[in-house]
Amino acid sequence: YKWNDTAGSISVGGDNLITNSAFPESIDNWGYFEASQANANLYVSTHGFYYNGTRKLFRLDNNTNIGVPASTKRFPVKRNADYSLNIQTFATGNITGLTIYFLGRKSNETDKTFTKVVNVKSYTGSPSTSQTVKWHLTFNSGDCDEGYIRIDNNGTTNGNVSFLFFAE
Repeated sequence: YKWNDTAGSISVGGDNLITNSAFPESIDNWGYFEASQANANLYVSTHGFYYNGTRKLFRLDNNTNIGVPASTKRFPVKRNADYSLNIQTFATGNITGLTIYFLGRKSNETDKTFTKVVNVKSYTGSPSTSQTVKWHLTFNSGDCDEGYIRIDNNGTTNGNVSFLFFAE
C-alpha cells in the first residue's frame, strides 16, 4: 500500500518487490543461494498457526548443522534508500536460529552475485513454537541498484529436521 500526506512529501509503504511472497502456490521465483538454483529444501505448506491452516506459506527444512538458504528473485532498489521487510514466521523448537539478509550489487557488477551484505535480522533459536511472530524489519540498500532477500534456516539442534515457516 502507499500513503502520501496532503503535501505529498511523505510516502509510507509501496509495492511488494518480492515476487511470489504472499500466499504462494509454488516456489517459483525462489531458489537456493540464488533464485535460479533449484531448492530441494523449500516447500509450500500450510499450518494451523497461519490463518488456521487455510492459507499457504513457505517451509524451509534443514537436517544439518549448517545453514540452508532460500533466496528471492532479484529486484531493483534505489541507492541509499530504506526498505521494509514484513515477515511472519515460526519454527520447530529444534532450530538453531535463522538469519535474513539483503544481498545487493550495482547494476554494472553482473559478474558477481552480490557485493553488499546487509544482515537484516539474526535470531537464535525458534522465533516461536506456538504462534506466528510478525517482524517489521528495515534495511538500507546502500550503494546498490538491485538485490534480493535470503532467508537461512541455520540448522538443527538434535539431528532431526528443523522446520522454518515464513510468509508475507
